[in-house]
Amino acid sequence: MSEYHGHSNQSLNPACVCPDATPTLDIFSIELRQFSQRLVRCCLRVGQVSASLFWPQDLLDDAAAAPDGKVPCWPVLEWFQLHTNVDNAQGEWVFTGEDPTASNPPDSDEESEQPENKSNRFRDTPCVEYFNTFHYSVALAATKQMPRLRWLKIRFQNPCSRDPYRGYIFTYTDGLATRAGAEAWTDTGNPRIEWAGDILYDPEDRVKQLWRDKAGSRLEVDVVEYRDLQPGWRRRRRLGIPEEGPLGWLRFRNGVMIEWDDGGRMIWGDCA
Repeated sequence: MSEYHGHSNQSLNPACVCPDATPTLDIFSIELRQFSQRLVRCCLRVGQVSASLFWPQDLLDDAAAAPDGKVPCWPVLEWFQLHTNVDNAQGEWVFTGEDPTASNPPDSDEESEQPENKSNRFRDTPCVEYFNTFHYSVALAATKQMPRLRWLKIRFQNPCSRDPYRGYIFTYTDGLATRAGAEAWTDTGNPRIEWAGDILYDPEDRVKQLWRDKAGSRLEVDVVEYRDLQPGWRRRRRLGIPEEGPLGWLRFRNGVMIEWDDGGRMIWGDCA
């Protein structure tokens, strides 16, 4: 089966794969959710999924009061991995950005056509509203209905990203699950949730609290950003000044920066 890569021209709207009569009903993700509830390990490489993969969206506002028969459950799931793209089932981009072609309209009707095979990638910033809903759905499923979960990773493949992994990644580990070469050198053996990417996304407090309720006081909350490491980066970003090299990773744990990696140097402590 070929892997879905999404539009190369991000000026176009993605196709909606939901039924015409119910344009927000993501049947594909719902079926995947139902299928995955029987698994011990699940690895998905699919495009155009949505938060419905993890939680019924009509039960999201009052999850605690949801009837038992409607709440999904993964009683034996231990490992879960999702690799997807930056468009969803509803035909929406889940990343935003400034279209470089918007300020240079073409001169003719023929040139104004934007075929799917024309490359125009500019969406590099997570849509906060979408990611808040998505991560809340993930947290509800993982913390309430996956009692044996040890490791989870969700990756949004983003060709616009400057970081070496070309993606935005969320990871959970119970602290005991190990994968050779896959974990950070800063691992302490404690449970950890981690958001990593080119553009900083700070999850909602309600999402972090659900994970704390599951993992307890030992939970480490990491946010990892790939960006300019030179002194004065905060001022340059605030003023919209282009970033200067070198680029590298900064890791914040429970709100405190603990790691600086520019490709060779690792420093503990506050070095920004």
